[in-house]
Formats: sequence, C-alpha cells, structure tokens
Amino acid sequence: MALLVIWVGGLVVPLLRFSGLDTEDTTFFGSMMEVGVLMFAAGLIGGSQLSERFHRRTVRSQAAEQAPDSAGQPW
Repeated sequence: MALLVIWVGGLVVPLLRFSGLDTEDTTFFGSMMEVGVLMFAAGLIGGSQLSERFHRRTVRSQAAEQAPDSAGQPW
C-alpha cells in the first residue's frame, strides 16, 4: 500500500505541470504534496511494522499459556 502511495505521489508533479499553474506555484504545491505523501507512506510502513510486532507478541504469549509444561511461566 505504501508503494502505491509513493507511486501516486510521483504523479503529482507532472499533473501540476500540465495544470497550467505558474512555475513558482507548481514548485511550491509539488514540494508540499511530495513531502505529505512521503510522510503518509512512512506512517503506513511504521504502522504495519508496529502491528506485526504486536501480533507476534500476542501469538507468542498465547503459545506460552497453552504449553502444558511451562504453566504460563515466561522462564
């Protein structure tokens, strides 16, 4: 999903150039949009990694609780 967001962000500058805006306006809006898209993509990647970490921790704790010889003890 983050790669799709980055790809769409790459289309922003060419679309702004064809929009008929001044060069200064195009540069300003393009740079702001690219920064915003990259920050959004970084948030998607970070959220995905955090979700995966919580999932692994949950699965590990459930496996420890269900093990017959460990009796739920972490050591």
